[in-house]
Amino acid sequence: MSIGVSRFVPALMAAGVLAPAAATCAPVLVTTLRQTLRAETFRLGAELRQAGINTEMYLESDRLGQQLRYAARKGFVLVAIVGEDELAAGVVRVRHLATGTEQVWPRDTWTADVRRWLAEPA
Repeated sequence: MSIGVSRFVPALMAAGVLAPAAATCAPVLVTTLRQTLRAETFRLGAELRQAGINTEMYLESDRLGQQLRYAARKGFVLVAIVGEDELAAGVVRVRHLATGTEQVWPRDTWTADVRRWLAEPA
């Protein structure tokens, strides 16, 4: 008699014995709220990468809710959100996916703030 791996693994996951690993090695996802802001998405991603923070950029023009679901499913810790309002104010809004809290930081310090937030226990 064989139980079969296709039934055994989901049962172990449901029991909490196995947990799925994060699907990404990057802790931060930079969103794209409008295609007209795509260049800004690239700039934000480059700023984080220059600061030594692994980053992925969401380049499709999906709604923010879809992007946040993608980020949660892939295991991102933080999501950087910049829309037209944030761009005009010179800030970046960052959401911590595990806690749902958001911070708004000035563009000149935001990478250091992200690094500090990533270092804090959730």
